Amino acid sequence: MSNWWKVFTVVVAIGVLPHVVEPATAQTVIDGQVAITGQALVNGPALIDAARRADVDAIRVVLAEGADVNARYGDGTTALHWAAHLDSEDLVTLFITSGADVNAADDHGVTALSLAALNGSVALVQTLLEAEADPNAAHTSGETVLMTAAATWTACDCSWRLGPALMPPKSCSGRPR
Repeated sequence: MSNWWKVFTVVVAIGVLPHVVEPATAQTVIDGQVAITGQALVNGPALIDAARRADVDAIRVVLAEGADVNARYGDGTTALHWAAHLDSEDLVTLFITSGADVNAADDHGVTALSLAALNGSVALVQTLLEAEADPNAAHTSGETVLMTAAATWTACDCSWRLGPALMPPKSCSGRPR
């Protein structure tokens, strides 16, 4: 038995971890050998871990068992952050319809909209804006979503995707770089 597992076993035995974590389930999550069940850390990390892996089946199970769609990792990221980072429109839509806070920011002020803009994902930016994500939200460094998009996308993409009053020029391809 590894030293890590011995420490984990002691922690579970003395009751430091939440009661929803069964040692066998927790070991399954740690080893990654078996699919995560919704009982494994049902209030957060299991959902985020499933989102990081883009495991739609695990996400649906964990949500059905009552996981908090807005639960956060220690750095403030949510499942929606990971869905946007992975450019998964299906997951972003699933989390939004499950009640995800589209304006949730991590410890650096980064939102899912900012990640979608950074990825140049026009479809995700539109989806998040339609769900009322704040395009004026700023990172702790002061960088806004529009600034991120301007640094990542072509000028015409920024003007007509993030500024609804602006129309694209006829020569605009409508695609991010």
